[in-house]
Amino acid sequence: MDSENSTPTGGSAKKRRLGSGQSPLVDLELDAKNYEIRKLKELVQTLHEKSSKMEEEIKTPKSKTPKSANEPGLRYVTLKEIINGDRVNTDLLSPEHLEAIEDGLWNIFSTETTAEPFKMDIDDIYDKTQFKIDLTGSLTCIDEENPSRIYEIIKCLYTCNHENLTLSYQNIDELAFAKLTPVSVKSCQLKNIWVEKFTGGFLAADEIFEKLPNVEEFEYYCKRYNHESTQNVPANLSNFPRFENLKKFKICNVTKKFDLLTFGKFMDKHPDTSFVIQYHPLCESTQLKIQGVTEKLAETCKISVEFAN
Repeated sequence: MDSENSTPTGGSAKKRRLGSGQSPLVDLELDAKNYEIRKLKELVQTLHEKSSKMEEEIKTPKSKTPKSANEPGLRYVTLKEIINGDRVNTDLLSPEHLEAIEDGLWNIFSTETTAEPFKMDIDDIYDKTQFKIDLTGSLTCIDEENPSRIYEIIKCLYTCNHENLTLSYQNIDELAFAKLTPVSVKSCQLKNIWVEKFTGGFLAADEIFEKLPNVEEFEYYCKRYNHESTQNVPANLSNFPRFENLKKFKICNVTKKFDLLTFGKFMDKHPDTSFVIQYHPLCESTQLKIQGVTEKLAETCKISVEFAN
C-alpha cells in the first residue's frame, strides 16, 4: 500500500502537492488576504449606504420655522439640565422669545416636555462662553443701573432675526447697534439710549430711524434733561424716502424747537401712518401754539400731540 495516499482508517485521500519552494504558510496568507478583501467590500458597501442616506436627507426639505413658546411640546428647562460642567447643552434649547425679567433672570424655551417653568440667572448664562443664541422673536433689555448690560447680551448672540426690539438706558456703539437692528425688525422701542458713531459723537433720532427700513412701529424717547437736541430731526426726516411698512411713528420728550410744519413734509409721504409727538413740559401759551399747528396738519395727516406734566 502506498503509505503516502493512506488514511488512518484505511481509505485514501489525495494530498495537495506543494510547488518548488512553497510552504503551508502560503495557504494561510491567501486565506487572510481573502478575509481582508471581503471586509473591505463590506466596508465599501456600508459607506455607500450611509452616503446614499445622507444625500436623501439633504434633498429632503426641512422646516426652518421656529416653534412658538406656547406651542405644545415646548417647555422651560432647568439650569442643571443644560449645563454640564463648563459646557452648555444647547441641543435642548430652542429660544423663540428671549426676555429679561425680574432681577436679571431670563426665559429660555426648550423642545422637551414638562409642566414646570424655570428662570435662569444672568450670571450663570453668560459665564458659559460656548452659549450662543440664534435670536428670533423679541429682545428686551431695560437696565437703568447698568448701561452696558446690552454688551453682555450681544456677546452671546450668534445670529439676530428678531422682529421686536426694546432697549432702554443703554450705551452702545454703532457696530453693536447694527447687529441688533437687522432687516427683520418690525417693532422698535428705544428709550434714553446712546449710540456712539464710528466717527465720534452720537446718532440722532433720525439717524437711528434710518437704520430700520422695514420697521412698522417706531417709538423713540429722547434723552432726559435736554441731553439730546431734536431741532434738526424734522428737516432730516423730511428728506427721507417713504418707509413702505411704517404704521406708527412716535417720538417723545421733544422740545419746543421740534418744528411740526417741517415734520409735516415727512408725514405727507405717509398718509396712512399714525404719528404721535410728545413734548416735554411746556408753558400753556406754547402748548396752545403747537395745538394750533397740529389741527392744521391733522387735515391731511394722522397726527396727535401730547404734553408731559
